[in-house]
Amino acid sequence: MVRTKIMSRSRRFCHKTPRYRPKKVKLSVLVNKTTPILSSRVIHVQNPFYDQLLLGEKLVEARPYYPSFKDLLPGQLVEFSHRSSGSSFVVRITRKKIYRTFAGMLRKESIRFCLPHHDPDDLQRAVNTYRSFRNGTYKLFEREYGVMALRFTHVEEGNPRKDTSKWGRVKYNKKSLCSILETVGRVRRERMLPLNRKK
Repeated sequence: MVRTKIMSRSRRFCHKTPRYRPKKVKLSVLVNKTTPILSSRVIHVQNPFYDQLLLGEKLVEARPYYPSFKDLLPGQLVEFSHRSSGSSFVVRITRKKIYRTFAGMLRKESIRFCLPHHDPDDLQRAVNTYRSFRNGTYKLFEREYGVMALRFTHVEEGNPRKDTSKWGRVKYNKKSLCSILETVGRVRRERMLPLNRKK
C-alpha cells in the first residue's frame, strides 16, 4: 500500500511592512489648506500710547481679548494706526498671551512695559487706566473676554530702534581702532536711551 502525502498549500504571510506611496497632491491645494495667511491687521491706538509704541518705550500692547483677535498669531504683521493723524507703522507679533484680568496681566508683563509714564509701583492706578478706556467699557469686556497682551518687533523703515541696530548705516573708519570704539559706544548709548527714559 502506497501512502501519498497530501501537501496542503497554505498562504505564506509576509511580515514586511508595505512601502508607503504618498498620493500626488497639487502644491496649490496643499498650501491653501495648511499655511495660514499672514496678512497685516490694523489696530487703532490713541495718543500718548501711539508715540510710546513708535519710540519703543511701550513694549506691550494690551486689549480685551475680543473674538476678532483669536486668529491673531505670533509671526503675523500688525499695523498700529493713529486714527486722527492718519500715520501708522507695521510690527511683527512675537508673543501673544491671555490673562483673566488687567491686574494679572500687569503683574506678569510689568507696568513700565505696558504704561511707561505711570508709577511702576501703583498697580491700582494702572488697572484703572485700562478700565477707563472706551468710556469704561473695557471693564465689562475684561470680565467677558479676558485680556490679551502682545509683544512685538518693528519691521518698518523709519523706526529709530530698528535703525540703530543696523551697523551698515553707521559711518566709521574701519582702519582706526579709536573710531571703532567710539562708534560702538555711541550706538550702545543710543540703544539705552529708551531704557533711561523709563527710570
